[in-house]
Amino acid sequence: MNDLGLPPDRELPSQTRERIYDTVRAGMDGPRRRPARVPLGIAAAVAVLAGGAVYVNGTGSEDVPVSTAGNADVDRCWTAIQHSDQAGAYPAREAWRQLFRESLPATTVTGIRAGDTSLFCETSLTSVSVSAPITSPQPPEGQRVSTAMSSPNGTVVGFVESGIDQVQVRTQDPVGTDVALEPAPLAAGPFAVRDGIFVGSVALNDVSDAGFVAVLGLDSQQDEQTEQVLPAPPPAVYQVDRPAEPAEDSSAAGAALTACLNEPGNGGGPVVDTTTWRAGALFDRHFPAVEDPESGRTAAAYDSTFVVATNGRASATCSIAPSWDFRVHPAPETATSPELPIALLRGGSHFPGLTVAGVTSADVAKLRLEAAGATVDVDVHARTFAAFVPGVEPDGAGIGASAVTATAYDAAGGVLYRGPLPRVPKE
Repeated sequence: MNDLGLPPDRELPSQTRERIYDTVRAGMDGPRRRPARVPLGIAAAVAVLAGGAVYVNGTGSEDVPVSTAGNADVDRCWTAIQHSDQAGAYPAREAWRQLFRESLPATTVTGIRAGDTSLFCETSLTSVSVSAPITSPQPPEGQRVSTAMSSPNGTVVGFVESGIDQVQVRTQDPVGTDVALEPAPLAAGPFAVRDGIFVGSVALNDVSDAGFVAVLGLDSQQDEQTEQVLPAPPPAVYQVDRPAEPAEDSSAAGAALTACLNEPGNGGGPVVDTTTWRAGALFDRHFPAVEDPESGRTAAAYDSTFVVATNGRASATCSIAPSWDFRVHPAPETATSPELPIALLRGGSHFPGLTVAGVTSADVAKLRLEAAGATVDVDVHARTFAAFVPGVEPDGAGIGASAVTATAYDAAGGVLYRGPLPRVPKE
């Protein structure tokens, strides 16, 4: 019902979950997927990530492993090992060769080979997680998939047998709700497999207590799927090597962000790099019951509350109501440019209007959003913004992002940009 530029419907569309949820809230019938044989509930209360392909040569072929000398991430991994009681179990640093380096939304995972030994290291802004050294990378006999490490940041790294090219991971236990607000497991992927290794983010916090299941043969239209309980071994070495002090922010946005980051609605641990996030714009609005003219149904009243935040790596949106949700997006300096100083991170239809949140370049001080005869002036907080744009199209349909004209002003009132509100980027 909106025009947000969100990705097309697929098995686990993390970027569209907000739109699906808003559609349910508005009482509109959304498209229904053919259920898979394995129940793969989409957890609307949790941020899930559909990326995670790696570029690995697990055979140790000469043209892939590269020297790790001068690699800052690998240096952090080695230092963490040396400060642990596991140092004697790992190969010498000079033998390490990098197999791959994969940037996930909030962390970086490096695959390392030293002779016949493999290990994986995840680095975030504040922490290091290192798997146990592995000399037998193939899954145990009788199993098709195994796990090398499940990190406190929600990342899973593992091995699959030959012939499998993608893996989906879901929790065994419900950790949130689906689009109908029913208890459901959290699912992520599919993660691509390169030379028998997969890596990806199942969540952005530790949900390993819920247990994991690997699903192979992921196309829901296939008649057969294979699933296997997936062990969740914690890192053999874990260290907060770059501790960050939390912000002293007594504002409403700061208080809301602190609660959102430290009390995830998926029952897991705090969000990755909790202390690094700084609050920006706060959105807090009550939506009354309203009749949808297309369906003739009345949507129940509800509250919508979320905070836009940034840290040294990225931006994020953390939702408190109507359900918990945390998503990582590109940093403001990455998402914007001199030609386009505003970027939309998320948007959702709340008939009769549109909720938007985004980031700006450093010189943007204020925005004006116009649609369907309505004008909304929006303050920019720490390069972030959030707003509700009311209005309907002449045919009674809810407005979409393409119907909104945005004007960005600098502190002196000069116009930096005027044009269509950018679409939510496809990830």
